[in-house]
Amino acid sequence: PYEDIPLSNIRKVIATRLSESKISIPHYYITVELNADDLLKLREKLNAAGKGSYKLSVNDFVIKAAKTGLITPIIPQAEGKGLSAISNQLKELAVKARDGKLAPHEYQGGSFSISNLGMYGVQSFTAIVNPPHAAILAVGGVEDKLALDASSERGFVSRKVFKVTLSCDHRVVDGAVGAQWLQKFKGYIEDPISMILGSHAATRTLSIVLAAAAAILLVGVLLPPSAAATNNNYPNTAGDASDSAVALHEPASAASESLSEHLRLEQFDDGRVLSLFNFSRSFRPAAVDAVSRRYFSLFPKTVGDIVQAFGVAELHLTFSHGRWQYENWGYSPAAAAPGVQLWAWFNATDVDRRWKGLTNALAGTFCASLNFIDQPLTAEPTITFAPEGRHAPPRTFSSETASSSTLGRDGFQLRYGALPREITCTENLTPWTKLLPCRTKAGLATLFNPYRLYDTDFHSMAVHIRTDCGGDDACADPVVTLTQTLAAVFDPIRMSASRTD
Repeated sequence: PYEDIPLSNIRKVIATRLSESKISIPHYYITVELNADDLLKLREKLNAAGKGSYKLSVNDFVIKAAKTGLITPIIPQAEGKGLSAISNQLKELAVKARDGKLAPHEYQGGSFSISNLGMYGVQSFTAIVNPPHAAILAVGGVEDKLALDASSERGFVSRKVFKVTLSCDHRVVDGAVGAQWLQKFKGYIEDPISMILGSHAATRTLSIVLAAAAAILLVGVLLPPSAAATNNNYPNTAGDASDSAVALHEPASAASESLSEHLRLEQFDDGRVLSLFNFSRSFRPAAVDAVSRRYFSLFPKTVGDIVQAFGVAELHLTFSHGRWQYENWGYSPAAAAPGVQLWAWFNATDVDRRWKGLTNALAGTFCASLNFIDQPLTAEPTITFAPEGRHAPPRTFSSETASSSTLGRDGFQLRYGALPREITCTENLTPWTKLLPCRTKAGLATLFNPYRLYDTDFHSMAVHIRTDCGGDDACADPVVTLTQTLAAVFDPIRMSASRTD
């Protein structure tokens, strides 16, 4: 006789997701044996020193060595927590999990899992990657093993060892990256003091794993081979959390123009993931003759013509939708008001006429309603929106063409306008991508998926044009830089779910 117990909803979800994982994810496995002698001795000393305030397990050391947000339930930023904090938090979460009282933020947003069956006498096993995670570590039990030791009188010693097996999603984690991470992990376990005193940057390779997994969730495609290299020297444009960034950089060969591409991915505490694309091109007009100056290779001709026609020294245009949650995500690397906003610095006379012409030209270029920014919607800020570049000396304005109240700071004139209710859509994204040298057919732009982009909690795209004269007061050799940014914050759980979930 037997009792047929129906599956609970959570067991159905687990069965569905792990079946899909095993079928669709190309797993590979790496196993290593670890010497746990020093770890167990340190654990005994720390538990004795704690006098009952905590009781560390081998699992706590494993979590600390892995240095990332892990396990379901989730322990975020484990690398920044002490062993006692990890131990106590893990026990609290285990109780909540057994009682079915876990809050969503306590089990969503993980990117790496740990499964420990050592307490059941299991020596080693291979675990299935739990989507949308990039990898899972299977931990076996500690056992005694004889090992050769020339320093011992008997020629051998007995050591405490255990095995771990790393299962990785081969679509986003190369075999060499997985092996390098496991090598670092082995070093921390066998020398636990270095794990406690060492730098968080030592496991930077795992950041590449997490960022690549997030990229696939966002764009729905794999990184092209041409974008597989990393450039850790690329400047960090989104705060100081550089351990969670991947920089992809392809310099151009033209002497007067240059191109760089940068992709940053960061996971927030609530599980959501920020994806920030940055495309930057620089152009030196003085490096080419007057005839060639009318033509551009990497710098889009549309933008070049607009800047020259309306005497624009600096321009900023943003399209945004959604609310940036400062309380959960911190400072925004792509701060922008909702809807559409535009501000520009002019180094020319008759600015009001040029401003009107600029808004009309940009309205046609980006399929937006910028032409509705008329005089009542135009502002002339006197303190905010300071110039971000170092411009050429301002032209001389006569009293007939401009009054002192309109000359603004340092002789340049600023105009600002916004349409907070403007709805951003693919009609704005398409002309934005056309400004890229290869549009969406090469480089990081091949990752764009408009359907995913407009299904995010927040997205913003921008165009920034700056002129930099460097240290030359006469500005004889200025550099004009065009930067295009696209930021999106998405929920991996929602995006990875199928339509039938």
